[in-house]
Amino acid sequence: MKRKGFTLIELLVVIAIILILIAIGLPKFLESQIRARATKVQSELRTVGLALESYRLDWKIYPSRSVQYYRNKSREEQGLTWLLKPIEYLTYLPDDPFPTGTDAATGLPGAGPASYILTGVDVLPTENALAHPHGGILLRTWVLYSAGPDSPRVEVDSEKGCMAINANGQFYFGYSPTNGTRSRGDIWRFGGEKEWMGLDVTRTSRGCTGSKATLDTTPKVGVYYNGIKILQRFPEGGVAQ
Repeated sequence: MKRKGFTLIELLVVIAIILILIAIGLPKFLESQIRARATKVQSELRTVGLALESYRLDWKIYPSRSVQYYRNKSREEQGLTWLLKPIEYLTYLPDDPFPTGTDAATGLPGAGPASYILTGVDVLPTENALAHPHGGILLRTWVLYSAGPDSPRVEVDSEKGCMAINANGQFYFGYSPTNGTRSRGDIWRFGGEKEWMGLDVTRTSRGCTGSKATLDTTPKVGVYYNGIKILQRFPEGGVAQ
């Protein structure tokens, strides 16, 4: 009995149908991956934020800043690692699923583990940083963030400054999937002393360092977050709480 196979036209029709299904399904699959990673960031920033608050309960101050590629950096650039020992506030540092790919200090491709960026307003060394057993310049207001799906674009230079002190009506953007999965904006979480949010830009030359003695006399400019002026309070809604 002679077997009848598929004709060339039939094969082409089947291949065309498969390609159409892939074209329809692949973008949705990629979108779901991005959404899952963004959700992971939000959850992990919440966990790390709770660890920072637990740290403050014990030490009365927050750790130092932490750059994304923290391996082989100075102690003042790897503050998140302070949450691992000698007291285990976290069992491990989570990896940022949206790494910038560039080391903030050197401008070279990032090497080693890439966790979330921790920056904010520093305590003056003359206040109580030197009395802290961990030493270094510590944070009084902290900002944890990931570049988000528009990586490697970030809204703040993590090496030079924090969004807490900024003038010139500059806008900062928080990521929102309602604007499109790959929309502009970082994924943020704020904490600490909110009275330092949005102070005058003239003090950025001190590297976002704050002084309680000048808090009441410093011009209060405000920083714009998603078009809303933020001054001595944290942004409301979304992940920026």
